[in-house]
Order: sequence, then C-alpha cells, then structure tokens
Amino acid sequence: MYIYIYLRYFITIDDIWSISAWKDIKYALPENTPGSRIVATTRISDVAKSCSVRPTDFTYPMKHLSETDSKQLFLGRLQSPKKIYSDLEEVVFHDVWNICGGMPLAMIVIAGMLNRKSPGCPEDDKSIKKALEKHPTLQGMRRILRICYSDLSLPERTCLLYLSIFRLEDETVEKNRLIWRWIAERFIPVPKQEQVTLWETAESYFNELVNRQLIQPVEAGDIVKVKVHDVVLEFIASVADEENFVTSDMVLRCKPRDIVRRASLNCIDDDESTGGLSQVRSLTVFGVLAKPMKSSIVYLQLLRVLDFKDAKGLKDEDVQGLERLFFLKYLGLGGKFVTKLPEKWKELQNLEALDVRETAVKELPEAIARRCSKLACLLARRLAVGEGMHSLLHLQELSMVSVTDAASLDRMTNLVVGLTKLRKLGVSLFFDATGDQHQHAVAAAAPDDAKLAASLERIEKCGVESLLLDVVGEGKTRAALDQLVEKWALPRRLQKFTMRSEHYYFPKAPPKMAPHESLSHLEISIAELRKSDVGVLCTMPSLFYLKLSTRSSPLEADQTVVITNVGFQCLQVFWFKCQDGGLGFDFGDGAMAQLLKLDLHFKQAKKPKLTGISNLSSLRQFHATVCCGKDNSEFKATEENIKQIVSNHSKNPTWEVTMEMEIDKPTAAISI
Repeated sequence: MYIYIYLRYFITIDDIWSISAWKDIKYALPENTPGSRIVATTRISDVAKSCSVRPTDFTYPMKHLSETDSKQLFLGRLQSPKKIYSDLEEVVFHDVWNICGGMPLAMIVIAGMLNRKSPGCPEDDKSIKKALEKHPTLQGMRRILRICYSDLSLPERTCLLYLSIFRLEDETVEKNRLIWRWIAERFIPVPKQEQVTLWETAESYFNELVNRQLIQPVEAGDIVKVKVHDVVLEFIASVADEENFVTSDMVLRCKPRDIVRRASLNCIDDDESTGGLSQVRSLTVFGVLAKPMKSSIVYLQLLRVLDFKDAKGLKDEDVQGLERLFFLKYLGLGGKFVTKLPEKWKELQNLEALDVRETAVKELPEAIARRCSKLACLLARRLAVGEGMHSLLHLQELSMVSVTDAASLDRMTNLVVGLTKLRKLGVSLFFDATGDQHQHAVAAAAPDDAKLAASLERIEKCGVESLLLDVVGEGKTRAALDQLVEKWALPRRLQKFTMRSEHYYFPKAPPKMAPHESLSHLEISIAELRKSDVGVLCTMPSLFYLKLSTRSSPLEADQTVVITNVGFQCLQVFWFKCQDGGLGFDFGDGAMAQLLKLDLHFKQAKKPKLTGISNLSSLRQFHATVCCGKDNSEFKATEENIKQIVSNHSKNPTWEVTMEMEIDKPTAAISI
C-alpha cells in the first residue's frame, strides 16, 4: 500500500449494498492529494450519502429512461408484428410505465412475457390485462416481477426459484448443471409423448426462462452459461425464503428451521456441521468445506443432490462413505486433490449425473460402471475408457474421453457406437505421450490415417448432436488430423461442433462440412482463411453461430477476404480472431443478411482492413478487441475509426472497443 500513497489512482466500486460495507472499503483506500478518483455505485440513497460526505464529493442520481426511450426499448423486445399487437401494446406499456417509470428491466421482462402469448388472442389479451391489476400493494419492480412470476407454469416457477441456490453476485451457472439438477430434484414432469425425453422437457423450461428475459445468456449462440440480473435474483431469493424452498447459510444461523429441503452454504465456519439438515434433499457448498461438515455428510440419508463442484479443500479421504447416500441422483465434485473414485460407490445405483471435471480423476472404476447403470451424464477433465463402461446404456452426455493411441481410439469408438442415447460427446486427442507423460503410452502407437478415418466414419453414423474436440497434442496428433481433412465428415445429426486447441489448426476447412444440414453452431481453427474455406463455410445451410480462429492472415499485404451475398443465409453471430493479429474483410452488398452480432479481434500494428460494415443490414452489435503493445497511442485513432464506420450504419448498432495489452512471452530462466 505504501507505493499508492504518492500515486494517483482511479477506482470503480460497483453495487455497494450497505453503509458498513462502504466503511470497510474506505479504510483500505489511501487518502492523498494528487487527484485520485473513486466512483461507487449503489441502489440505496443512504449508502450514496455515506459515500459523499466531503464538500468536493458528488452524488449523481441515475435517471430512468424517458417515456419515448422506454417505449422504443419495449417495442424493440417484442417479436410479434406491430399490426397485431398495437392496441395491447399501448395498454401494457402505459400500465408498466405507471408502475415503474422508465426502468429498463421492467420493460424487458414484460416484453418477454408478451412474446410468449398468442398475438391477437382475446383470452391472452384478457389474462395480460388482468395480471397487471394484481398485487396492487407491491411497488415498482417487485410488482412487475411478481406479475411475470405468476404468469409462469408451476414447473417453470419451481425451476426459476431453484436459481436462488446460486446467490453469489455475478455468479454464472452452466445450463447442463442446472438442467441435470432439475431432473434429479424431480421438478420435470414425465412427458406425455414417449419420444420426448426429460432432458428435452427441461430444456424447454430453460428456454422459456431465457425468452422471458428472467435469465440471461452469458454469450450469444448456443447457450452454455446463464446469469441472473441481481434485481431478479433478489426477488426469487426472497420468494424462495418465504416458501422455505431454499435455505441459505445466513438463514440457518439466524433463523433455524424445523425442516430444510434445500441448502445453499457459503463460507462455512470451521466449527459448523450438518445440524438442522437431517431432512435436506439438496446440498450445495461454495468455499472451504469445514471438517465437521465433511464427516457428517454421509449421515444425510435423504440427499438427492450433492454439489461440491465449487467447494475447496476436498481430498480423496473426504469422499469416502458417500455410497451410503443411496437416493443420490446428482453428484458434483471439485478439488485437485481428489484423484480417484472409491469402488464402494457402486452402491449409488440411483445416480444419474456425475461431474468430476474440477478434480484430477482420470478413471471410472469398473465396479461403478457396471452397477451404476442409470448414469446418464458423465463429465470429467480427461477420462480413459475403461472396462464396464459399455454397461452405461443410458448415457446421454460423455465428456471428455481421453484418446492417446490406437487401442484407446478403438475403445472409444466401440463405446460411442454402442451408446444409442448419446447426445453430447467430448474427445481429447493426444497421440504425443511418452512413457513419462502417460503410463499406458510406453510402446503404444498412434493410429494410422486409415484407422483414424475408419473410426470417425463409424462415429459419423451415430446420433451425437454435440461434439467437442480437444486437440492437446502437437506432432503425431497434428499429422494424423492433417491427413483427415479431405475425408472427415461430421455425425449426421450433429448440431454443434466445437474445436478447442492452443496449437492445432486445420490446414483448411473440411470440405465435407459444406452440405451438413443440421449443423448450426461451429467453432473451428483454420491455418489461413482462403477463398475456398469461405466457400465451404458459407454454403452450410443451417449455420447460425460461427467462431473462427486462424493462425496467419493472408500472405499478400493488400489481400482481403471478400464476403458476398452468396451463402451465410442463417448466420447471426460471427466471431473472428487471427493469431498474428491481422484482419482483412470486405463485406459486399447483401452479405450476411441475418447477422446480428460481429465480434473481431486484431492488432492495431497490422493496420486492419475492414470495409462494407454498412452492408450488414441486420447488424445490432459490433465488438472489437484491439491488441496493443507497449505503445498504445494508436488505440484512440482506431476507436474513432470504428465509431465512424458504425455511425454510417442505417441500423445504428451498439458498439464497443476493448483494449487488450499484449504480454511479452517470458524468457527462460538460467540457473547458476
């Protein structure tokens, strides 16, 4: 702290909730005179006053949107034709305006509710107007949220309240983690149609909450993670407390309850145990797990969900005895010191989802594989295909399977082909292991081209809908994949393909991708983007999201990649980054007609070429990440240039330019 006494600093502190919190923060900030600045935000006026006690301090009360801007936001979020909704729009908008004024969140969630109604249907119109008359004693945003909450079906309300388990600020939640927990809690009713699965029903509830703007995707495209606006989270947490749906550690300490069904515990005290949790069905722990808690978990005999994925300090000995939890359906573990799963876990015969990605577990014991036959989701960082895994006939998700040689490739292929319900598959390729790196790799041979091609051809015929390919190796792995580019065809029902690698790039876009009819989400790395690669990508009929990485920019200094109005008919999100920082795109008239979001990464030193942005007729968001060296003097000029480009666009899209500092690679240290 000594160094800051004599330096000027600028600090932003977001969303302070109490005066006491501000006092604690203030004591850590040095008081000096060089002209330092502190910006604090809060929703509580008393906290704002406590932050502004000096004559030089200034409080800026944020204004709500004007009526015109509020209506523009409201109408912009509606999906139905204005001719159908015009009368109802006026009624609903003015009711919401009278309740909340120009609060953006209120406009967004009400528009989300309207989007789920049938346009022009008298019954829906009547139900909406009636809903707005409810809860007259509630004020402002809480009333709007109560109206939207009441409009949900009972299973959807339950699924929304469940998010109150994740109460940490800015917490993101994985879609898969959430849905498998809903299923384990038995929130999802059995579908009436036999061909519809529990997962598909649960996913429809998830999508409903997203469409209603009650939960927000972290990124565009195929939704992997979501977050909850803190105002919405505050509301659902209060409802969950009122209904004794979820109990937090604070409530356990201050207001002990006779029956606790679901507990969410954070920062557990060293002397805390499971007292008061004898009836608990779901237990989620964040932070360091106390010793008394570790030893008493095994006595919570009614547990269906046990989630230690975000817990710290777990070791192998801490997971012993969990086989007593016979009703357990979901189990998530975290901790790099958890290296193996006890064979006694074979008694967990009701287990449906096992997530050990945050551990060092690399094998599934044969006894568990043979006895836990209901397992539908198995997630690990890198998992070897072992004996007994062919018994897991109900597997729907399997990731990441480790493939290191010809033998493991055969085992993986035979397993995947035999799993008829498998939807999601993750494969880690690493053919460069030595005896020191992998205990099974001594004298093991990497698969030849024919064997790898035959394996992929067999997988092509299976029903996998999502494939993650994690390319870890370099030499042999790279050589094997390079030879496959011409032959490689994706599984026929595949909707999402993600390629992840720090070192490997396909020499070109696999040509057999072009006619794939169902692929909508593609993340791929190509050595250099050529006209032929664009030809492959643009002809994919269902491509919605494209994340494209390249190693080098075009060889000729003035060369640009030309995007015409041919192809990319469904593309709505385009993300591009070149490893060397180059950028050269020329968007022609009518190019990417459906594109909503453009995200580009480049180095300003490479003098990027970007023309024709105004031809992207549907563009709503433009984000640029500019990598700068030690001299960032050109950043402002780059920012102004992008601002000028976007300002000429007819749709006036939102834009953002982020500066990313280039970090020098560390030099090797010499020991003497």
